[in-house]
Amino acid sequence: MSKQLLSAALIAGLGLAFVPGANAADGTLTIEGLVLSSTCDVVAGTSNAVTLPTVQTTDFSSGVAGETTFDVKMTNCPTGSDIDPLVVSVFFDGTNVDGTTGYLKDTTTANGVAIELTDGGSNPIDLRNTTAASQSTKTATVDSTTGEATLTYAARYRETSAGSAAAGRVSTTVDYTINYL
Repeated sequence: MSKQLLSAALIAGLGLAFVPGANAADGTLTIEGLVLSSTCDVVAGTSNAVTLPTVQTTDFSSGVAGETTFDVKMTNCPTGSDIDPLVVSVFFDGTNVDGTTGYLKDTTTANGVAIELTDGGSNPIDLRNTTAASQSTKTATVDSTTGEATLTYAARYRETSAGSAAAGRVSTTVDYTINYL
């Protein structure tokens, strides 16, 4: 009899141990998104070639020289009451990013020189960062009437170490992706 009583007590005790607790909702999470039927067009010729000015090796007293602005212009961006305001940003990456400095490596003959991108002001863009938001907080709102947006950036020569700039041609490439926020 005591074995049966012990077994019943054990089963009852284990049963109580596995009774789920009562749950009460503390709030409601609403999840929304937007699916676009099209994306912006990048205006040809506005952002696929940046020509830096010719500089002297002595122009690097501050470590940089020849800053040149460039635009990434978009047109035919989707607009409408369900979309506005559409915000865009740019993410830069590619195989020429120096993993130590975040600059673009020169692929030709000018030793001691790299290319640095900035947000169009004085803030360098660290191309080692792997998201658009961690590279730059720069965004543009698409004009709801014209469907256009422009983001302005700059490229400049960057001496890789003090006094290291040597004469030669500089060339590099970087890929970019338009992000829709």
